[in-house]
Amino acid sequence: MTRIALRPHRLRAGAPLPAHSAASGGSGGLALEIHRIGSQPLVVVSGELDLAGKDLLEALLAHVRASSSGPIEVDLGRVPFADTHGLEPVLGPDVVVVAASPAVTRLLRHLDVPLRLSS
Repeated sequence: MTRIALRPHRLRAGAPLPAHSAASGGSGGLALEIHRIGSQPLVVVSGELDLAGKDLLEALLAHVRASSSGPIEVDLGRVPFADTHGLEPVLGPDVVVVAASPAVTRLLRHLDVPLRLSS
């Protein structure tokens, strides 16, 4: 596995994504990984996703948008805690949540956000 520390100011629009990369933030052990399924990127989020991790996730999704076309799949199945600030970056029309933990699913339902979980 290739580990790349990503910071918002170091991301370059249009730069190619590696087959697998990762970023870590200081928020509750938050870790973000990008996997490639063919040409489609999958962003896997692990750890607590709150206001402290929002900027890192936003920056990573912006990088993926600049480097890929089509919807971005996000796996939130390894997120034991999230708040509305942390979830904000995944609520865009070009993001598809393909997995979510029970805590994230409850929060999305409570906010009346349509679930777009894939099977």
